[in-house]
Amino acid sequence: MGACGIELQTKDGEMGAALLLIAIFVIPFVAAVRFGLMFLSQYCLAWAATKVVADLRVDLLKKINEQSMQFHGRIDVGQLMTRATGDPMMVQAVVQNMLAELARAPFEILVSVGFIIWFSISNHMLPTLFLIAVGMPAFMLPIVALGKLIRKWSLRSLQRNSVVGQSRDL
Repeated sequence: MGACGIELQTKDGEMGAALLLIAIFVIPFVAAVRFGLMFLSQYCLAWAATKVVADLRVDLLKKINEQSMQFHGRIDVGQLMTRATGDPMMVQAVVQNMLAELARAPFEILVSVGFIIWFSISNHMLPTLFLIAVGMPAFMLPIVALGKLIRKWSLRSLQRNSVVGQSRDL
């Protein structure tokens, strides 16, 4: 007798009808539901990101239109165009991609940390656990510094792109 009263093998060791039923119908059904939910999640995040960007662009246009003539004379058109298109697209990428990762990450992190602690304690590896607790933040510091450097380069790139798009009276 298998789990939950389901017999997966016959007395001869052959595959039982319940196992065949599970393999043919239940597993593909669960996979189809999972893929459907993943698609729905990605679709909803893409829709939400598009709505956020649309709202952001409308607010940005209102704000630009409310500015004085001195503002428009002082700020390059190319810089305004770059900021009006580049910044909302970055927001859309964050909403669409990073929120999916953030929703999944806490569970994965919690399970991983719990397994590491359990494994270290059960195998008397507390010094290794200490090295992980101290070493992981030490490895993260260069990654954080690299992220700040990339953000600075991205800002410089946006500023250079605005020079290309600016209009000049010749």
